[in-house]
Amino acid sequence: MPSDAGMAGWLLLSDQLSTYRFLDKLEQNRNDNELAVDNALLRCEAEELVARYNQLIAQANELYRRATEVANDSARKDTVIVQLEQAKAALETECDRLRLELRDKATQIALLREIVRQDHPDRYLPE
Repeated sequence: MPSDAGMAGWLLLSDQLSTYRFLDKLEQNRNDNELAVDNALLRCEAEELVARYNQLIAQANELYRRATEVANDSARKDTVIVQLEQAKAALETECDRLRLELRDKATQIALLREIVRQDHPDRYLPE
């Protein structure tokens, strides 16, 4: 049978081990709590990153939509410009044709006027 001193040593050692286990458990709980807080902070940051990413994607989609609208509008305007240039060219051609026709008619009128003047000199005053 162990002596009283041996028993006291065992009890002291048992209390010391119990205290160490308690302190280890506290340390482990503290570490677990720190990990839980770190995990919560990381989840929060991840959610913020996802929200920011989604916002950036929405902005990129809006920019793409507006760029597409501008490109389509530009293409429509280019088409209208080409049509207007074609119409202008057709009008210029028609104006040239009408100028030639006007010169031809003016020449015919001058010729007819000269013929009438020669046939009826009394109807025209000298110029």
